[in-house]
Amino acid sequence: MVEPGVDRKNGGPRQRGIFRSGGSGPPGGWSRSRRSGGTPFADARPEDGRRPERVAGTGPVRQGRDGPPHAAMRGGPRAPGAAQVRTTPGVRAVPRVRAGVPEPQGAGAPVASQRALPSLPPPPVWAGPPGADGRVLLDAMGMLPGELADLFVAGGEPPYRGRQLFSALHAHGATDYVAITVLPEGVRARLAAEAAPPAPALVARRVDPLDGTVKYLFRLGDGETVETVLMRYRFGYTACVSSQVGCRQGCRFCASTIGGLTRNLLAGEMAAQIAYLNRDLSDPTHAGDTAWFPVPGGDAGEATDEGEPEAQGRRARFDRVSRVVVMGIGEPMENLDAVIRFLRVVHEPSGAGIGWRHMTVSTSGLVAAMDRMALVGLPITLAVSLHAPNDELRNRLVPVNRRYPLGELLPACRRYLEHTGRRLTFEYVLIDGVNDLPEHARELGRLLRGLTCQVNLIPMNPVAERQLHSSPPEAQARFRGLLRGAGIPCTIRRQLGASIDAACGQLRRHVEAGV
Repeated sequence: MVEPGVDRKNGGPRQRGIFRSGGSGPPGGWSRSRRSGGTPFADARPEDGRRPERVAGTGPVRQGRDGPPHAAMRGGPRAPGAAQVRTTPGVRAVPRVRAGVPEPQGAGAPVASQRALPSLPPPPVWAGPPGADGRVLLDAMGMLPGELADLFVAGGEPPYRGRQLFSALHAHGATDYVAITVLPEGVRARLAAEAAPPAPALVARRVDPLDGTVKYLFRLGDGETVETVLMRYRFGYTACVSSQVGCRQGCRFCASTIGGLTRNLLAGEMAAQIAYLNRDLSDPTHAGDTAWFPVPGGDAGEATDEGEPEAQGRRARFDRVSRVVVMGIGEPMENLDAVIRFLRVVHEPSGAGIGWRHMTVSTSGLVAAMDRMALVGLPITLAVSLHAPNDELRNRLVPVNRRYPLGELLPACRRYLEHTGRRLTFEYVLIDGVNDLPEHARELGRLLRGLTCQVNLIPMNPVAERQLHSSPPEAQARFRGLLRGAGIPCTIRRQLGASIDAACGQLRRHVEAGV
């Protein structure tokens, strides 16, 4: 894979491959590691921060005349990070920007309403799952097209190789680097040896024939398992993605927290869940197979998974995931850097292409992380797992409330609303005789008065290890009516996948226990 040549810049021997070899860096030839404190792609960027562009032939790298290479591809020159704003009457303008580009300063910078997304932290080059021989592997699935392009440029390859790799992984569902034939054979071999596998191994797949819910259990590179749920609605498919292996929040009604927290997921391990589901949905061998992807009869449910009414009336797509909710196993705010990177990866048009407003991230109420996410400025929905209208009850149901009580949580919600302009969603699991009484509904209405929000009432899925039960339908309807009477928009979410252990953590626990 390494061929001697002539370095025209330095006049000495040159080595070609994905990355430069030799030097004092870690084995494997990566240019720099995150652990060393350096930026993995610093060698590939000139001082002005622009991505270098390979000119035809074998000459040195130079800048394009009109800025970074993407400018000409998107309809002419544009300042790095410049925002495209699309407005709708009555809706706050939210910029569409290229993720990961620093906000320009001085003349030509966008106005305050055209907020550019801040730069991402370096990708976890040295934090991938361990390989069979103990080496750590590159998290290629968690890297943006520009980062992959920089990585290839650093090793003497043209930058478009990075875009080819990203498209192959996220748009075309490649499961093996060797099979990505648009890349040179040597590049494919190097990726296969030194990058984490692009697809998890399927352990179990369960289908609920009544509502069309499909639950997947995946095995990761280090042997740990996580769950992903595919839910069918009128507007298309929503994927519920896990962000951690296990959880340590201790919520009394949840199965995923019973075994505690094992580790955070990498951004690529989250993105691989979406890629797998898209691959499954587009597989021609299952086209029209209602046993593989059941089509529920009648109404597909009153509320969307995010509580977004604008989902209704749009043309449905059932060949890919159109929305993503980070509500699976784990607390996303404890793994915020990886979650933000994951959202930017699946937002890329050359990959999964999921819109910002079709993304929801949940939290049990980690106030410091909520404030940090608000400052990032992604126009996504924040779903707060509330589950109780007062501190006394919430301390019992959601133990993190002892650290961040409602007196701190609600102001953080208002700050998020001010920074993003996005309506908040409050999740409220209805538990029979615990938090579903009329006085609870009235108290909740007073608590949320004045907030631009939506309440999703969720009938509790049964968990064998928890001696708790879902509220009966009449109690659910009464609770909803009282909230609506208080002026709080409220919906009852369909109880999905009750027959297939669809609640967070159930399938994982049962499979590991051999049930």
